[in-house]
Amino acid sequence: AVRDVNWIAGAVPDQPVEAAVKIRYKAQKIAAAITATGPDTADITFASDVFGITSGQGAVFYEGSHCLGGGIIADREPAGIPLPVLEVAR
Repeated sequence: AVRDVNWIAGAVPDQPVEAAVKIRYKAQKIAAAITATGPDTADITFASDVFGITSGQGAVFYEGSHCLGGGIIADREPAGIPLPVLEVAR
């Protein structure tokens, strides 16, 4: 889960957004679909498995080099197992 999602444009998208997500400063961006579930929550569906997601890291959403927004990873279940879906919620 990711908390405190902030959309740079201010408006929460009402449709899924195809974007790239970065979960570490030096990590590669990962293709994903982001679906807002509330004003500061969303679900992220990654195009491939993601390893090493850790509480406290940022999840930043990009369209090319343009930052769309992001939030803070709160937790993920089950720990240690790669998941193609990361629930983003407060």
